[in-house]
Amino acid sequence: MQRLYELEKEDINKITLPKWLFGGPRPQKGNPHIHGVEPVEEDIYVPIEEIAGHIFVPAATGAIKTRLLALLAVQAIHRKPHESVIIIDPKGDTELRQLIESECMNAGRADDFAYFHPAFPQESVRLDPLRKWTRTTEVASRIGALVPSESGNDPFSAFGWRVNHLVADGCVQTLSERPNLISIRRYVEGGVDQLLHDSIIAMLEKEGTDWKTAIEPFMKQVKKAKRPSPTTPDETVALVAYYKSERQQNGGIGLIDGLISMFDHDREHAQKMLASLIPVLTMLTAGDLADLLSPDRSDPSDTRPILDGAKIVESGIVLYMGLDALSDPVIASAIASITLADMASHAGARYNAGIHEPKINAFIDEANEAVNIPFIQLLNKGRSAGFRVTFFSQTVPDFIAKLGNEALARQVLGNANTVIAGRIKDKVTIEYVMETFGKTILKHMRTTHGTTPVKDELVGFGSSYGQQTNEMLSEIVPPEQQGRLPDLEYFASFSGGTLRKGRIPLLKRAV
Repeated sequence: MQRLYELEKEDINKITLPKWLFGGPRPQKGNPHIHGVEPVEEDIYVPIEEIAGHIFVPAATGAIKTRLLALLAVQAIHRKPHESVIIIDPKGDTELRQLIESECMNAGRADDFAYFHPAFPQESVRLDPLRKWTRTTEVASRIGALVPSESGNDPFSAFGWRVNHLVADGCVQTLSERPNLISIRRYVEGGVDQLLHDSIIAMLEKEGTDWKTAIEPFMKQVKKAKRPSPTTPDETVALVAYYKSERQQNGGIGLIDGLISMFDHDREHAQKMLASLIPVLTMLTAGDLADLLSPDRSDPSDTRPILDGAKIVESGIVLYMGLDALSDPVIASAIASITLADMASHAGARYNAGIHEPKINAFIDEANEAVNIPFIQLLNKGRSAGFRVTFFSQTVPDFIAKLGNEALARQVLGNANTVIAGRIKDKVTIEYVMETFGKTILKHMRTTHGTTPVKDELVGFGSSYGQQTNEMLSEIVPPEQQGRLPDLEYFASFSGGTLRKGRIPLLKRAV
């Protein structure tokens, strides 16, 4: 690192090879001399155990992120025994997808490759992010992760979580069906009237009660009863009145009690509280996404494979997810977010069961767009569950802007034991990287010399020469050099504090 600081003192133009040597000018991003300060170049090998602590890659656009993702993903594909590989690529880079598919074939894993892309629904596999869970609270938490929130406990998030949980519980207990995004949206957006209606009837029929006869007295008074909406059927109003009068106990906390509290809640206020949740559910169930994210397993005409978090994690699959973020960044962010929430849920299940095989390698580009509370939990507990997460972003402020909280952003970044930093222009991100790299003692040599006339001699002079070496505490990497790195070059702090300067090879797809 001493050489880097000495390089800062030099005029780079004096040590740059002339243009005629290359037959003309060679456009070059950054300062190529940085890599030359080490006289001997050697391959860098990192023990596989070290990347289990997760990797954060900050870099400017076009610097290193996509090529490094490809390099690390290809290595994961070829490792044995086979490991699961999940790549979330918001832009949907065609060249990257083709490389991943090609390497699956080269590794004898052609059948493991799966492709998801909302812009190409007929070529895409289908995902069911609400398929596997242990408790219906998990369903509510996965959907709740889609709503922007600093903590997940603010009134809007809490209200939305409760509605999601009641709907999911109703689908399971009353309808005996697993909820999906479409059914959740139907009841969140349109109200729980029908679900409540069916739940009360199911309860009464299970008891052997003739519910139509039971509610006759209440049907006579239904016109005077308060109802949440003019379109609410009389029969539903009568069923609710009967339940409150004959069946509800003080302090009731069952499913029907919860649904009645939502039924009685002011509709206008409820819509305001759900103002962030409803648009997200609408986006994820609109057009082709309805079939892609809420697949109908009973439809024999649709032969596209269906994947869920458990199958992705346990089957050793290689899933490439292109999200078409350039066309629709909001939907891309929502898809990535619910996918990560699903994976976090299964990481928790594996963690609780002490399962850590097969290994799961998750590569998340533009991770700031997908980051949520479950993602933080995935980083926290994922290592013990066999997860290795590599996440990429342009700047640290991108995480702060997404989470709305610097402390949460640092919590995300602090879970990465390895930082591989490409060229960075953002001051805050450079400061974070320098903080991660740490400081070192640098030597600064000061040379002095001078002449003095000798008294009483016409042409006599005396001379002096001296050297003084000072030590100073400074950043290991000069911050200025972090912003001058050429493409494909990096400074990295690996797990354990090992600091290296390197550059990565450029992979080409096999013909």
